[in-house]
Parts: sequence; C-alpha cells; structure tokens
Amino acid sequence: MWRPLDISWRSVIDGVEDSEGPIAALKTSPLPYGYGALSSPINISSLTTIKVRARALAGKVGFCLVEPDNGPLVSAQHHITPDMGDISVMITANPEHPNVELVVRNFDDPGVVGEVLVQSVEILDHVA
Repeated sequence: MWRPLDISWRSVIDGVEDSEGPIAALKTSPLPYGYGALSSPINISSLTTIKVRARALAGKVGFCLVEPDNGPLVSAQHHITPDMGDISVMITANPEHPNVELVVRNFDDPGVVGEVLVQSVEILDHVA
C-alpha cells in the first residue's frame, strides 16, 4: 500500500531555505557527491521501497539513503538529469538499517550545482 511520507528537508546549501513539506526545489553542492539536502528521519521495520517523484532542472542529481547524522550510505544510488523529465526513482530500504534519511546530492558532476524539484515521496511497505 502506497502512502505519502510527510517529510521535510534540511538544506545544507547556504542561502537555500529548508522546506515545509514533501514538495521542494533543492540545489546540490558543486562538489562531487556533495549533499544538497537531507530528509527528516524515516523509520522502517520491513523491506521497504521509497518512491521519489522528481524532475532535475540542472546537473546530475542523486538520491540515496544514509544513516542519520551523515552516516554511511545504506541503499543504491540513483541519479536523474534534466533530459529525463519527470521521473520516479525507486529506492530499496533494508530493515537492517531501521532509521534512514533520504539524501539529495551531486552525482559526481564536479563544479556543477544540481537543481531538482521533488514532487512527492511515498513509501511502500513490503510484507516480510
């Protein structure tokens, strides 16, 4: 069953405001794999898919899951570019890491500030 996540984003880019909800226009750092934003924590208890609907406006923008407090990556990385248009990214979360944050970051595009419109974030709980 799909359900929207009521998450907000903490921007880590100077001059870019935090979001008040799941829809946000975000920018990334120009450093390779530099973070642009982190979601509020997401708690999972079973194999879970997180669906992010987004559109890259500039650069190569990556999405993945990390452990809280800028911990290690705990999911595969997915990237989008402006030529992909509106796209859904499906990220698998493993219950071995029950607390995660969704990160938006530069996807190895040195010197380029990525920009993305996050349209929605939904979660699909899988029955174990």
